[in-house]
Amino acid sequence: MQETQEYARGSEELFKRLNKPYEISEDHLKHLVVAAEKSAAKILDWTVYGKPGIDRLRASFELAPEQLSSFIDGVVRNQARFNWRVFPRGVPPVIDRYVFDIQTDNGGF
Repeated sequence: MQETQEYARGSEELFKRLNKPYEISEDHLKHLVVAAEKSAAKILDWTVYGKPGIDRLRASFELAPEQLSSFIDGVVRNQARFNWRVFPRGVPPVIDRYVFDIQTDNGGF
């Protein structure tokens, strides 16, 4: 008699992973602060939720246009699951600075 193996469908496995609580490590936060420091980004807002383990972060940064790509590179290398968006600031056609928002919960912005 042959044993049958049950396989989870890919969509079911993905759904389980996405709905699993995600904890942000201190290393993720440190890497984010280091990326901000290297890019000379000003922290406008920084709110963490969950104690003792951090399960949600909302943060806003302001930085110069020439520093945006290095900051994004630092955030992406962090390998934490951040939702982010970028807003240009200034009087068109000149962009003086960017505001970079990060949020980690699945609710979006």
